[in-house]
Amino acid sequence: MNTLLHIISLLRHRLLFIFCFSAVANFSVYAQPTLNQGTICDGYISISGYTNISGFRLKAELSNWLLYFDPFEETFSLKVPLKNFKANFEMIETDFQKMLRANIYPQIEIRFPQKNLVNNALTPVEVIIAGEKITKVIRPEIKTVSDKKSIIGKTEINWKTLGLTPPKRFNGFLTIDESINIKFVLNIKNYEQCDLTQR
Repeated sequence: MNTLLHIISLLRHRLLFIFCFSAVANFSVYAQPTLNQGTICDGYISISGYTNISGFRLKAELSNWLLYFDPFEETFSLKVPLKNFKANFEMIETDFQKMLRANIYPQIEIRFPQKNLVNNALTPVEVIIAGEKITKVIRPEIKTVSDKKSIIGKTEINWKTLGLTPPKRFNGFLTIDESINIKFVLNIKNYEQCDLTQR
């Protein structure tokens, strides 16, 4: 009799454990933010600045690029590897990647809200670069044509804000200004039909 009661008690504990484990697992799956919800875009991101001699510009072309969407924060997230930025001279690309520590922080990320995305309205934008997150307020230019929405945004960042020092070339003969300009042009396809606008 005692043996039978012991077996029943063990079965109860095992069933309770299985129930609790299943509940926790299901909750964990439900609670995970789904960053892979998004849409396809094309366009480019450019980073430009000036030296004491001339200007420079690096540009990353975007073609059928995935624009992520975070449904919890209701923000778009654009992630682009630094190696995708190309310039007229390889020396500029090398200095750019070295200065931004591309071996540690291999990408630039730009986040902007999905709600209240109105032409020329003040819009907070987060730029994550070289391990630093900077919030800027911009006035994006937004155009809607058929099922495509075009977003153009510009902002300026100081190297010191990132804790970085621009490189010098030729024993200091060539120096780079402390500020850079970041511009992104995104053409979001099927904007009205994607899940992003249903929240």
